[in-house]
Amino acid sequence: MLKNSTQPAGGGNVMYPGKVPGKVKYTFAFGALGKDMIYGMIATFSMIYFTDIIKVAPAFIGIMFFSAKIWDAFNDLFMGMLVDNTRSRFGKFIPWLTVGTLINAFVFIILFTDFHLSGIGLCVFAAVAYVLWGMTYTIMDIPYWSIVPNLTSDPHEREKVSVLPRIFASIGQSLIIAGFGVQIIKGLGGGYTGYHRFALIIAATFIFTIAVTVINLPKKQVGKKAEKVSFKDIFSIIKRNDQLRWAVALILLYNVGIQLIMGVATYYFAYVCNNSSMLSAFMISASIAEVVGLIIFPKVTKMLSRKKAFLMACILPAIGLLILLLTGIFAPQNIVLTVIAGVIVKTGTGLELGCATVFLADVVDYGEYKLGIWVRDNAQGVGTMTYVAEQGHFGALGHGINDVDTSTLMDLGEGKLYHTEIIGITRGSSGSPGELTGFIEYDDRNVMGRILENTVRGIFGECSPEIFMENPNEYMELCLKQDIK
Repeated sequence: MLKNSTQPAGGGNVMYPGKVPGKVKYTFAFGALGKDMIYGMIATFSMIYFTDIIKVAPAFIGIMFFSAKIWDAFNDLFMGMLVDNTRSRFGKFIPWLTVGTLINAFVFIILFTDFHLSGIGLCVFAAVAYVLWGMTYTIMDIPYWSIVPNLTSDPHEREKVSVLPRIFASIGQSLIIAGFGVQIIKGLGGGYTGYHRFALIIAATFIFTIAVTVINLPKKQVGKKAEKVSFKDIFSIIKRNDQLRWAVALILLYNVGIQLIMGVATYYFAYVCNNSSMLSAFMISASIAEVVGLIIFPKVTKMLSRKKAFLMACILPAIGLLILLLTGIFAPQNIVLTVIAGVIVKTGTGLELGCATVFLADVVDYGEYKLGIWVRDNAQGVGTMTYVAEQGHFGALGHGINDVDTSTLMDLGEGKLYHTEIIGITRGSSGSPGELTGFIEYDDRNVMGRILENTVRGIFGECSPEIFMENPNEYMELCLKQDIK
């Protein structure tokens, strides 16, 4: 029998109390590739598509984009409430990921379809299509990023998991769309035909990548059902959590600035530099730098701190934009200086993306700490049952269940023993404990007993009568070591 050397981890409603399996980690990140390809197409090319291809008045497009961003702020809060209150056999995230992806892909294709409208009709179409795209993207995007803090309660593992989808997102948005988008659109026929065909390809890629994510995500979360949250509660939570307010404000201002830069980049290189191909040079180098920024994010935070890493993320884009400004004034055709500016800007955004993802998960934990007590409404662990006595009493010797954040032995209110599907075993060595990785489906049919004691020596309780019927093993006589002859 395996020796129980697994450290059961505390956690709230998480999918994995500790380490996330590689398959889940990478297939989850893969979904960001298609998700951000569709976002990148909107962020980089929708404005110039509206004004230069289907000829919507530029002044109207400016007002439309600004109004849509304000609406998105409230729409995001409402969508977050809906996701948090969702109760289904597939959990709270998968239904919205599935529905949101399919609807958003459809609206995206409609947006890049020319219905030969003009005047007021064209403006109405552009406004409705753009706002509707933003709303349906939120249906999918909010639950996608909400999965990150719910994948694991381990802060170090969470940091690793946070970086991967951002890398795939940067490849999709910055490298493929912004970097090679101009060439791809030209290669697909140019003009309206190129935009429409590219939109069809992106939509299909989007559906495929999210499908891979959904198929490989656990269908149920660990933990008890949380209380439902009202729209009023959201503002109350934000009011109580000052760190959340500052984090949201910083990230909002930062993202508005970066989106403004990316939104006008196409016009800048086409009309100021008179060389639209420079956009590709800028974006390709910048996207590679962004991925590098994400990759080095864990090391930077380890060497410096998250605070200093975020400070770097704020300073680098400012330096890069200053170089780009001076290049535009004195040498607008200089590709080398343009590339250098893009690398500096996007290295900063890569660090910011890593910081933002981790910050938002951490400030939720801060909201629990602020009460002055640390409340853990449930905990889970995977281990090995050491023995079962004739009376049905069991023991899992070694250690008890400790809180993952405070490392203290947890007081037990009640507990259940579940059948667990083991999906990974890490062998222990000197100075490094082994680990069992398993998946627990919290169904009454899988209950094997109840836990009565959580002690420093291990976990003790009573097995269900069905255990004896299903496992008619022969009992072994026990004695003290000095009684052995």
